[in-house]
Parts: sequence; structure tokens; C-alpha cells
Amino acid sequence: MASIEEKIQHLSLFRVNLYKEGVLWLAYEQSAYYVWLLKGYKPIKKRYKKMDKEVVQVGFPKVDALLENQNISIVTRQDTFIKDDNNIKYYGRCVDDFYIISDDANYLKELISTSKEYLKN
Repeated sequence: MASIEEKIQHLSLFRVNLYKEGVLWLAYEQSAYYVWLLKGYKPIKKRYKKMDKEVVQVGFPKVDALLENQNISIVTRQDTFIKDDNNIKYYGRCVDDFYIISDDANYLKELISTSKEYLKN
């Protein structure tokens, strides 16, 4: 699972990151602002002692069609598995497709079989 430091990083002005946490979807900082503009959900500020910082977030129970039609990145178990568990530096995703960049072809082939097995479960 991504840390709060990773969740509040916003590397693109043109996408919203949503994180599934329990029964809620959460958006942080700039993503929370975008969801507030689009849907009017009330943002809250939460203090994280670890960072000694207040973070703005919006939580809601499900992703509806209005949000799905926007350029939104929903961080999934698959993202965590690929990027964090396998320490992939160059990884990207668009909707339900993803790519990994590496100069080691054998490692990429190994990741294909590992990923297939992971996605079956």
C-alpha cells in the first residue's frame, strides 16, 4: 500500500488519483480539490504526525460514471504489486493497460509470468 507521502505527490495536472481504503475511495490534496470541484464532496483536513503536516482529503463510497469519464487514475492492488513489491522504477498505466520499461529483457519476461500469476489470484 502506498504511504501518505506517496499519495499526496501529484505529478500531473491532468489526472486525479483515487485510493481504495476500506469501503471508501479517497483523494488527497490536488486530487481532492478536483473531486470537490466536480462532485461537491466536502473535503476535510487531517494531520499526519509522521509528516507534521495537514493533508486535505475527500472520501466517498463509490466511483460513479461522472468520475469514471474523467482522466482518473485509480491506484489498485496491481499498481502496488508492480511498482512497490517489485521495485519497478519505470511503470505507467492508462485505464486498464500498463507498461514497464527496463533494459533487461529477461527480467521483463519474468515479470510477465509473475504478473499473470498475481492477476489470477
